[in-house]
Amino acid sequence: MIIRCGDYEVLESGSVTALKDCPLEFIFSADSGIGHFKIVFADDPAYDGPAVNVERAQTCITIHMVNANNAFGGCPDEPFELCEYNGRRLFFTFRIYASASTKEKLLHYTWLLL
Repeated sequence: MIIRCGDYEVLESGSVTALKDCPLEFIFSADSGIGHFKIVFADDPAYDGPAVNVERAQTCITIHMVNANNAFGGCPDEPFELCEYNGRRLFFTFRIYASASTKEKLLHYTWLLL
């Protein structure tokens, strides 16, 4: 089955509960040439609201999700382009549900190809 969303093809989609102080890791197969992605959640009073910062290294791309504490869910306006995967552009989009009073965050995610 192939799932499309506009011009994008859905590579993978799912949900995961992130535990407090435990980064999530998405590890791609060794032959993909990508390595892995790490998602780190943090609260930072220096930011007025939620923010997403992407840090790129040789074998790992780290996505820092700052102040993701919206019980009604929060997400970016557009998918993030991260790298090339099997000759296609790989994007990541998500929605996070959490509140400042809980330790866990619910992440709905989708990996997209263009």
